[in-house]
Amino acid sequence: MGLALLGKIEGVEILCSSSIYKSPAMEMSEPSPDFLNQVVEINTVLSPAQLLQELKDIEITMGRTEKGNYKSRIIDLDILLYGNRKIDTDELTIPQRGLMKRPFATIPLVEIAPDIIHPVTKKLVRECITESDYNLVTLFEEHAATSR
Repeated sequence: MGLALLGKIEGVEILCSSSIYKSPAMEMSEPSPDFLNQVVEINTVLSPAQLLQELKDIEITMGRTEKGNYKSRIIDLDILLYGNRKIDTDELTIPQRGLMKRPFATIPLVEIAPDIIHPVTKKLVRECITESDYNLVTLFEEHAATSR
C-alpha cells in the first residue's frame, strides 16, 4: 500500500523498486517482529523537505501513530539518498545516517542501482556489503523491478 500511495504523490514518478527483504528488528526497545524492507527509486520535482513531509503523510495514512526510534511501527519511510546532495538538519539527514551499516537498506538499494556511489564516502555501496550482511537479510518476495 505504501508504494501505491507514493506513486500517487503529485510530482513523484516511481522509476524502479526492489524486491522485498526480511530482516530482524534491530536495536528495538521492545520485542518486535521482523521488518520487511524495499527500496524505491523515484524522480521528483519536490524538494527533500517537501518529499519528507509527503512520506510522513503516507505513514500517518497507513496508521503510524508514533514516530520514534527503537519502537515497533507499521511503516517507516526514509529518504536514503537524494542524488548526490548532502543535507544535515534537525529534520533530515541525507544521505541517511548510518546507511552503509544497514544491510536491510543497502542490499535492496544495490539490487536496483548496482553501481551507486555513496556521496560522502565516495565508495560503491555494493563493495561495503559483507557476507554476514547477506546472511542477515533474506529475500521475502522477489519483485521484477520497474525498468528505468
